[in-house]
Amino acid sequence: GWQSEAVDLWWLAAKDPINAEKTLRMLYDFYASRRDTQELYRVLVHLEKVRPTDRSVRNNLAQISLLLNLNPDQAYRAAREVYEQEPKNPDYAATYAFSLYLQGDVKKALQALAGFSEAELERPQIAAYYGVLLTNSGDFSRAAKFLDLGEKANLLPEEKKLVEKAQLTVARR
Repeated sequence: GWQSEAVDLWWLAAKDPINAEKTLRMLYDFYASRRDTQELYRVLVHLEKVRPTDRSVRNNLAQISLLLNLNPDQAYRAAREVYEQEPKNPDYAATYAFSLYLQGDVKKALQALAGFSEAELERPQIAAYYGVLLTNSGDFSRAAKFLDLGEKANLLPEEKKLVEKAQLTVARR
């Protein structure tokens, strides 16, 4: 029954440079388990200050920023930079592809994922985004498969809405 107080203490501990990273990662896990996108964003903003060169943190911050439409220009730039530093990472490629999709370039978004194996694209988290891209490119038969796989991922509410919208589009075709 002390959960609210514990979270307040974690935020307080996150201000201590010695404990900041560990505490912020605990907060990240806590909010991720609750699918609280807004609070994940808040944690990632602080975590990026602690680990400014951590690609995973930068990628996750870009992804959440794009989902919430917060600082989109900065998120587009971060997604591109992280992808360019490690283009063989499917998670980074998916974030970059999503940023391209949001900027209206579905063709280039699909190209960012084109070099990955079917197995990598079928990972539920990646499949969700790939299915959305395929839907928007008009490849409805392939999109359905990836959207179904994407449903198995632990999606944030905003991601679920993207997948559901794409599934409705596919179902109407």
